[in-house]
Parts: sequence; C-alpha cells; structure tokens
Amino acid sequence: MDNVNDESKWLMILDVPVDSSLDVIKSQFKKLAKKYHPDKCRNNPELSKNFGTINAAYYGLMKLYSKRNDKKDKNDTSSKQEQQQKSNEFPLQLTLEELFHGCVKQEIVPWSIDNKIEEKCLTVTIQAGTMVNTEIKVQDEDNQFIFIVKELEHPLFKRNRYDLIFTKPINVQDTFKIDYQITVPTIDGEDIPLLIDQIVTSTTEIAIPNRGMPYPIVSNGKRGKMIVKFSINYEKLHEPKKSDSKQPSINEEKVKCLPTKVKLALTLEEILNGVKKKIYYNQINQNCEKPFQIKEQFVEIPPGVPEDYQLVLKDEGNQEINKLPGDVIVSIKTLKHQLFERDGIDLIHRMKIYENQTKHPLRIPGFGDCESINIKLWLNWNRNGPIRIVECGLPLPNKPEIRGDIVVHLDVMENPKTSEWLLELTLADVNTGVKQREMFGKRAFIDQNGSLVYRKESNKIDIERGIEDGTKIIISWWKHRASLQGPKPNLCWIPFDVVINVEVLQHQLFKRDGPNLIYTISIVENEFNKKLKFKIPCLGGSTPIDLKVTNINENKLEHRIPNFGLPIKGTPYKGDLIVKFRVVADKFKAEPIIKPIEINLKDLCKGTIKNISITRKEKDVFTESITTQTKSLKLKIPAGTKPDTKFTFNRMGDDSILHITADLIYIIKPIMPKPRIIYHLWITLEDVLYGCTKQHVIRRTIIGQDLVERVEAKELTIKIKPGITNQERIILEKSGDHYYGFEPIDVHFYVNYENHPTFHHYDTLGSYKSTKLCCYVKFDWKSRVTFIDIPALGKEKFIRILAPKEPLPVTTIKGQGLPYSHSPDKRDDLEVRWIYTNVTKESEKPSCSIS
Repeated sequence: MDNVNDESKWLMILDVPVDSSLDVIKSQFKKLAKKYHPDKCRNNPELSKNFGTINAAYYGLMKLYSKRNDKKDKNDTSSKQEQQQKSNEFPLQLTLEELFHGCVKQEIVPWSIDNKIEEKCLTVTIQAGTMVNTEIKVQDEDNQFIFIVKELEHPLFKRNRYDLIFTKPINVQDTFKIDYQITVPTIDGEDIPLLIDQIVTSTTEIAIPNRGMPYPIVSNGKRGKMIVKFSINYEKLHEPKKSDSKQPSINEEKVKCLPTKVKLALTLEEILNGVKKKIYYNQINQNCEKPFQIKEQFVEIPPGVPEDYQLVLKDEGNQEINKLPGDVIVSIKTLKHQLFERDGIDLIHRMKIYENQTKHPLRIPGFGDCESINIKLWLNWNRNGPIRIVECGLPLPNKPEIRGDIVVHLDVMENPKTSEWLLELTLADVNTGVKQREMFGKRAFIDQNGSLVYRKESNKIDIERGIEDGTKIIISWWKHRASLQGPKPNLCWIPFDVVINVEVLQHQLFKRDGPNLIYTISIVENEFNKKLKFKIPCLGGSTPIDLKVTNINENKLEHRIPNFGLPIKGTPYKGDLIVKFRVVADKFKAEPIIKPIEINLKDLCKGTIKNISITRKEKDVFTESITTQTKSLKLKIPAGTKPDTKFTFNRMGDDSILHITADLIYIIKPIMPKPRIIYHLWITLEDVLYGCTKQHVIRRTIIGQDLVERVEAKELTIKIKPGITNQERIILEKSGDHYYGFEPIDVHFYVNYENHPTFHHYDTLGSYKSTKLCCYVKFDWKSRVTFIDIPALGKEKFIRILAPKEPLPVTTIKGQGLPYSHSPDKRDDLEVRWIYTNVTKESEKPSCSIS
C-alpha cells in the first residue's frame, strides 16, 4: 500500500496522468527540470527548492517501474530481444516518386554484437522501377542485412506492377460529350493532354503507353502504361450552379510542399564536441530539367544535442509547381556505444567484477577529454548504489560548460577457481627430493576490461623429500613474483594463486604404503621351511640387498628391512622395505599358450633372429587389479631348424587366478616358397603324334650344409607322351632349388606346339587345345580329275581321295588328326579346306560341307 500511495504522490508532483507511459514521464520531467533548475532560478530561491522534489519523485517512479518489469523482462523481454537480434530483415518505406526515379537512402538498423544491441547506419541503393516486397541485400563486413521494399500511399496514383492507375473525376454531363480534351498528370510532373472521343462510363479505361513505372531490367527508357479511369459524379441535372461560388484569387497564399525527413546517426563523441556532417536526401524540383535528384548538404550539429532532436533546414526540400519550397527535417539519433549508455546528459557504464577486484583499485574508463581514473572501492563504495564521476558526461544543450556525470553500475561475481597444475613425480624423486623443478602452466588474471584470462608462465619450485601423493602446493604470486613471465600485477592485471597437485607415478617393482615400500617375490610350496637366498633391488639403482630367509610358512609371508623405504617428511628417518612372498603351486599352473610363428624357408636354413611383440595380463596380488602390458621378445632361430620346432618362454603368458604365470610356446611353421622355376617346352606336331624325349638345362639355387648360397646348372630329361595337349603342365618333382635340411622344390614345364608349315592344330572355334588338324588345298575346277592327293601327318606323306564333284568348302577325313590324350591309339579328324580356282558360275560356289 505504501508503494501505491507513493506512486500517486509522485505522479501528482510531476503533473502527469495515472496511466502515463515512461516516455511521457521522462519528457515531463525534462520540462520541469529545465523550468526549476537552480541556474535558471537564481533570483527566486523558493522555486529552486522544487528541483529536489521533482528529482526525488522522478527517480522514485523509475525504481518502482523497474521492479515491476523485472519479472516480465525475464520471460518476455529476453525472448523478444533474442528474436529481434537474430532477425536481419527490415522494412524500407518508400514513396512512389522514389520508386520511379530510384534513390539512395540511409537507414539506421539495430544489430546485436556480444549480447549488446548497437545501431548501424547503412546506405541502401534503390533502382528505378523496383517492385514492392523486393528484397535488397546490403553487405556490411561479415553481416548481411535485408531490406524489404514497402510503398507509401500516393494521393493521385495507384500502382499495378509497372502500370499506374489515375482516376479522373468527371460530371455526368461530361460523359456524353465527344471530342473534348482533359489533362492527365504523370508521376514525372508533366501534364498530358488527352482527347476523349467516346462516351464515358464507369468501366471506361484509356491506356497511355510508356507513361507508367520504368522496367528495372529493360534499358532504353521502356516504361509501363498510364491507365486513366473515370469517377462519375451523378449530380442532379436541374440543380442550378451556385453563382456565388468563391473564385480563387491571384493573391491567395500558396501551399507549402511536404517536408523531407532525413535520419542522422551520431556517436557520443560527436555529440560531446559537436560536428559538421554531410547528409544526403532526395529532392523533387519540377522547375529544373531533372525533376528528381539526390542532394547533399553539410549540417552543423551543436554540442550536447538531446535525444530525438530535430533540426529543420527551411526551404531546402522539394520544389513543386505553384507550391512553396518544403523544409528538410533532420532527425538525430544516438548510436550505441561500446562502453556507455546515454541517460540524458549522464553516461551509464556497467561493469562485471570479481570479488577479488574489490580489494584492488578499479580503473574506470574516461570519456572525451576526461581521462580514466582509479577508484579504491573499499573506501569509496558501500555496495548499495552506483558510483558517480562528476562532470565527465555529456554537456547541456546551449551550455557546453555544464556536463553530466558518469554513473558506474557494478555487478560483483564470485571469484573463479584458481589455476591448477599437475606435477607428476616418480618414487625416485620422492626419495631424493627435487630442487628447482621447472613448471609450465597457465595462471588466471583479470584484465583491464574485467574479463578472466589465462597467461602462460613458468615457475621453479623445490620438492621436499618424502612428499605424499595428492599434496597441494600453493604458489602465491607475491612470493614468486620475480619468476612470473607476462604482465606484472598492477591496476589493470590482478592475478590469482596457482595450486599444484602432486601425483606420484606407479613403480614397476615397488608399491608405496606411506613411507614404506613393498616388494613381491613368488615362491613354490615345496620351498617352505627352507633356507632361501634372494637379491632385493633398491630404489634409485643402488646395490641390491642379499636377503637370507628361513622358516617361511603360511603364517609368515613377509619380511621387513628397516631404513630402506622412503624418507619421512620433516625427519631424518626412513621407512621400511617390506618383502612379501606369494605362494604358487605347480598343480595350479596355467596351461601354456601355444602360438605358431611363420618363418621363411631360407631363414630357417641360414638362421635368423625374430622380434616378437606380446601383450600379457598381470594380476596384482594385493589389489587383484588386472593390468595389460606389452613386451618385446627376441626369438633366436639357429641354422637348420626343422619345422614344428618349439621355442618356450617361461612365465611370459597371462597370470592365472592364483597368480601363476603360464609359459609361452612358439611353434615354427615354414613358409614354403612357390615354384619359382617355370619353363616353356616347344614340341612339333610329329612329337605329339608319336611321343618323344627332350633334354632341358635349368639353373637352380642350392644352400648346403656350409650355409653358403650358390647357383648351378642341371640338365633334366622330359618324357613327352603321345597326344599331349597344348599348354599342358609337366611337373618334375624335387628337381629345383635345394635348401639344406629340406626337400628340393619342384620344376614346372609348360608344353607349347610349334607352328607346322602344312597343318593347323586348332579347330573352327580357335581352341589351341584341340586335337583336330586342318589344311588348305587348291583345286582347279576345270581340270576335272577323279582323284587328288592330300598331305597327311605321319609316315604316309599323302592320302589319295576322290576329287569333289561339286564345289564343297570342307571335306573331313576320319582318323588323320592328332591322337587323343586319354587314348593315344585313336586319332581325331583332318579337315581339308578347299580353295577353288576357275569357278565362273554363281551356282558352282561352295554352299555346304560333307564328310
């Protein structure tokens, strides 16, 4: 209820209605503040007392309204601003004259940069004849803005694409007249005489070509049509005209042209000092040859112009016939600033700082001729309101010597997490300690803009002996400021401390238990109650310890060696080395892991060393955790090693449940070489008919018992069976390369038929493995002989057959071809292909074949 009473009281003081908006309240406050300002009421001090009452009422209303709008701003305003920031489409309002002539417009659009809405002034070029709803894209740096053309309503014309529609009012008496003249205005300011040669009705339309809107793409001045429509005024025919109608006088005042509105965007710096700016606007001047032109003019802007200020340039606008020149109204807007927001003559600066910054001087940026200043927050700020820097804002209009304030609003945040580095140490480092260990990492700073940044730096620290795992070492920047690399702590750079987390790495042999070390040895059950000797390694590579143990049993499975552990922090003493025994039994031993390994035959003969990489699983006896380790082994294979030879690596396999390591066995598998020696054997058709024996010399590689490689020549005898086919393979076993300890390699021969001068060994399908033979024989048709001799393969050189009585192409002779491979006693056929000469008639040409 108190807030409601205060609100009505404050509204009465400002003399504004209850439902007034914020804009109305602000404008009323500015009027009253100017009226009752102490500078203007020096002669009447009672009036100047009202200035404080007005200020209290105004700021009380502002605080009350801001609290009411907080809840709405969280839900509604944030989503609307995000949608507005993401949208890059803006309407562009243009007159019909601007669309007709084309123009250049300067538009101010909002845009979001780093979650701040700023204003940009963009230049938009409109082409003559542009259609409505056309999208004009303007590229500004990396952003693209889209302007959608919207047409303002014209008092005379309506647009239909590229045509213009003009409605002419006409009396009903004039609709019956024929051959009378009217005047039609055009968009370019020229009046066209139009002759009416018909009776006019409400649907009459007269089209005047090339008087509409220009086409934006077509050149040579092509335009649309001007369509004249008629609006008939149905007056009573008998109604007399008023004789006392007022006639326009010559001395009557002319109407002034409509004003031209121009938007001008200014920065805060330009408002502070005043500026001379050049503006561009479109001017219609019907008294010149160019009725439409773009005019530029310089404008003097005084310092401290208020928001939404309008500057009027008299008689600088449009000039139309029979009208007075119009004015140019320049609307001034303030662009968004990166650091400040304008509130009248005050400038608002918002900062986000960390709690740590409140303990250091804070630098506030200056504006204009006011330099930045340093403020000690713990002295000058009570956290209940903003900080005011007097007379550093904008000047009062017409009084540049009086300036507003810079109002700083601070938003204090929690300190960020300190920078954390990781330091990895081995047990040897813990045992001996480390001096001047150089560390590299990033330290957190607060820069001059209040942002959290990280800078790379290096520090040298000393590690004490016996440091525990998980220890945190804090490096204060005051203690190690001499070793800092980067900006030194000052008013603009506030550093944070660095926390180093110590992590001790796991050792291969030892396990840490506080200051003690644990070393594990495997023994067998039958070693109980016996004297045993062990060599225990020491940390740091010292001489191993000779350990003699007796009476080991199930109740006693560890032995302590004092003063051989890690040093105890802060004391000159050391912990113990604890030797633990794990018992294994042969009956629980895991099955060996057998793996084959392939070796080249030549390497087996000469001997080689094979590098093997194995992956094995180990189980910790205390934590029962399973780890995977990769090890490399060398397998030495002696010369002359036989296949299936086994090579054993003791306890190199995976650990079993009882922590008994299995053996790893590799079995040699030789890689037999392919038959490298392949030869081609050429034989004649007579060899195929009767069979033969061939001699062939080859070269083969031999490695003897002395493991020396040499090459020798060897003569081989190949038996050719009758009926062997072409491309058939003959294998001579154990006749090729010979390696010591292994059988010789086979030799392969491929049979190839030699070309015969008379016979061909392939059939009509062209198969080289065929056993048929064919030959070509010339025959003189006019000789008329009864018998003819045909060549034959074998002992008989010729075969006599009957001469063809008709010109047949082929004659088949049974049993005169090559022998079959599966039965060499039988032979295939011989085809005789005739070549006729002196054949004159078409009917005597060969047409078929017989056997």
